[in-house]
Amino acid sequence: MLDPGTTPAAVAANALATADAAAAPFLTFLFTDIEGSTRLWEEHAEVMGPALAAHDQLLRDAVVAAGGSVVKMTGDGLLAM
Repeated sequence: MLDPGTTPAAVAANALATADAAAAPFLTFLFTDIEGSTRLWEEHAEVMGPALAAHDQLLRDAVVAAGGSVVKMTGDGLLAM
């Protein structure tokens, strides 16, 4: 994970500036969000903590397995490249 003070724009600019065009012609951004998470927290607070922790770990693992980097966790989602 990157420094929490690093902005997504700075990360993207650095990735574009240092990318080898022949080796990596595309840069992919992933944004996620759990739809209705506020309502879920209100109606199912006892299970949302563990569910969110599992969600976060699955996303981190998938991003890393695909060769990406998590830029920022957003509470109920993430930004990755």
